[in-house]
Amino acid sequence: MQFNHESLGELYAEWRRASDAEGRAIQAGDWPAVEEWQQCKMTLKARILPAAEAWQKRWPRREQGQVEFEREFRPIVTELISLEHRNDEWLRLRRQTAEAERKAMEDSRRNLRGLHRAYGSGPQPHWQSYS
Repeated sequence: MQFNHESLGELYAEWRRASDAEGRAIQAGDWPAVEEWQQCKMTLKARILPAAEAWQKRWPRREQGQVEFEREFRPIVTELISLEHRNDEWLRLRRQTAEAERKAMEDSRRNLRGLHRAYGSGPQPHWQSYS
């Protein structure tokens, strides 16, 4: 891969935009959009890894490439990691809320069944009278 400094920075910027959009979709409960943004990020990951490797291969010594990479991109990568943690937390909270709602509905259903058994009318006989 031909390295272009802007290409790696642009890929990281695309990831930031995708993570922000994913976060908005999570907050809105727009699960198809969440899935689309996650797919977008998987595609970006496949592009970022070779770009990062190409960046490091520019340097004659591996240590020098690592130091330069850290200096140049660590703040961006740290921000992206923070966005991922934020989105994970929002997903966790949404799952927790959904699970609590599911449990409340299950409890209500169980209570209604119990009430129906206790107070509901039994099967009606076919004959109401003998005449």
